Amino acid sequence: MGGNDKYMRKYYPDALPTKVQGRVITEMRTVAAATPPGCFMEVGVYQGGTAWHLCEIAKTQDRQVFLYDTFESRLPYATVIKGIFPDSAVPMPPIAFAHIDCDQYRAIRQSVAHVLPMMVPGGIIWFDDVVDWIPGTMQAIKEMFGDQYVVSDTKKVYVKIPRAE
Repeated sequence: MGGNDKYMRKYYPDALPTKVQGRVITEMRTVAAATPPGCFMEVGVYQGGTAWHLCEIAKTQDRQVFLYDTFESRLPYATVIKGIFPDSAVPMPPIAFAHIDCDQYRAIRQSVAHVLPMMVPGGIIWFDDVVDWIPGTMQAIKEMFGDQYVVSDTKKVYVKIPRAE
């Protein structure tokens, strides 16, 4: 059993399997849980590993969760929408935490353009798959946010929506 498997079994024994490192999951959970009131949403659910964690937090904080992917998945406590985002988008309440798990320039740009107007002040847009070896992922974020992004301790990139002055 690898180090990540041991970490996940120790801290999240009931979680769905995921290839995401346990420390990234812990960091994402901490950041999401600290956001102001609003719903959680995820684009790019895959097997539901990170979405499961968002649902767990949402249950304890009485938040709605919206999950988008090109195939259906079944996760309790979530509205799951099959289709290509943002074409498949349904009406959502203000968004506190958006997990954008796309690995293409265009998909990141389109996803952010759709969710940004719905983000609450103090909300977070968390990006997965933003790495140097996937062309255009970081470029999309820099074009949309300039240098107003954070690289976390686990090397994930996120943007905090400014609070009104």
